[in-house]
Amino acid sequence: RPSAIIGMDFDRTEQVRAEERLRLLSAAVEQSPVSIVITALDGTIEYANRKVSEVTGYSLEELKGQNPRLFKSGETTFDDYWNMWKTIPSGEWHGTFHNRKKSGELFWEAATIGPIRDSSGMTTHFLAVKEDITERKAMEEALRRSEERVRLITDTISEVFWMTDAQLTRFLYVSSAYERVWKRTAESLYRDPRSFLDAIHPD
Repeated sequence: RPSAIIGMDFDRTEQVRAEERLRLLSAAVEQSPVSIVITALDGTIEYANRKVSEVTGYSLEELKGQNPRLFKSGETTFDDYWNMWKTIPSGEWHGTFHNRKKSGELFWEAATIGPIRDSSGMTTHFLAVKEDITERKAMEEALRRSEERVRLITDTISEVFWMTDAQLTRFLYVSSAYERVWKRTAESLYRDPRSFLDAIHPD
């Protein structure tokens, strides 16, 4: 029966193509530079890619069957977790976690978590895509501390100074001495960069 043979060949070809697409997709997920976790509805980890193991220090065998609470450090607030669980059954949640590695070291992750649905639209699993942002957080904290030191220094100087853009259309910084010397608020300069001219004698 030629038609039956052709049908079988067509089915086999489609199966081979589907298997190849699945192989390529699996390779992409495994080689992804971000952590990918799939959990059951109760949070049980059913899949984690190699990046998760690399970041957390847990082997893939140790992770399977565990709950992501394994990573909890106590640094992420209850409200953050509560908002996440309220959101993910029906939509995507975006946020950050301050988690703990197997070694005890703390790390930061930016996460997007959302539902995986079957053909009928029913949520069957949750998918988490997470990026290790520990280094970025450290740089932000170092910058914040540096800015705080500069502010403490400038706020103790009795002379007035400010920083503006080159066109004098926007004030970037006004020292606190401005308010003491000029008897005008710094906020007035931020709102209207040329308002200081009102206090200058025409001569």
